[in-house]
Amino acid sequence: MHMHTDTVYGKKIKAQGRRFLSTYDISGITIEKWKFENCAFGYNSIPFSKKRDSIRNSELIDCKLSKCLMGPAEIHTTRICDLSGDMLICWGTLFDQVVLEGKISPLILHGLPNSNPDVTIKEAHHSKAKNFYAVVPWALDISEAKFEDFSIRTGAIPLSLVRRDINSQFLVRNVEERLSRSNIDALPVSRYTKVVLEIMTDEGLDETLLVAPKLDKPLYSQVLHDAEVLAKNGLLV
Repeated sequence: MHMHTDTVYGKKIKAQGRRFLSTYDISGITIEKWKFENCAFGYNSIPFSKKRDSIRNSELIDCKLSKCLMGPAEIHTTRICDLSGDMLICWGTLFDQVVLEGKISPLILHGLPNSNPDVTIKEAHHSKAKNFYAVVPWALDISEAKFEDFSIRTGAIPLSLVRRDINSQFLVRNVEERLSRSNIDALPVSRYTKVVLEIMTDEGLDETLLVAPKLDKPLYSQVLHDAEVLAKNGLLV
């Protein structure tokens, strides 16, 4: 992904991201070697408007996060390379042609706009996400990313719109709903893989991604072995 951007280098941002009756609209910028501490993005909106925080046509390179949160923002045509720090949870974030590459710290993408939405908020976000992804050519490219831990939860992104490395990032499908808790327990795979399968069934999903974490070499090798077991059981697409 190549784009013309203005580069801003080496800033430290602390406890920022919340606004009153306004949004952030970031475009055409390369952010390199920034440190974000206790920051939030995606939690701003304008009353009686569908407008939310957004990023487009931008790059984040070699940035570090600490105790940050990402909410239901929209991220378009953006590249994120070498992201370090503690776990980042993205609540309801929407992705349009976003590339993750290089070393990426623990990352969870949720299809819920917050950790405990009521039914009305949950249904509204689900409707918005469905309309958003109906016109997105592809959502996320993780094929060149080296993860420590990565998961897509609660239907955050249609997995058909995720570009992946088929040799280490596996699409698991619960064919004919064969993956009950007892069947998962019986599989000769790692606890890591069993947890991924259990979460899929607990959330009532038909498919999930199993990503071998390249930044954890022993577990990476184990998950590759697990994928062979799943393939033999007809559970990989």
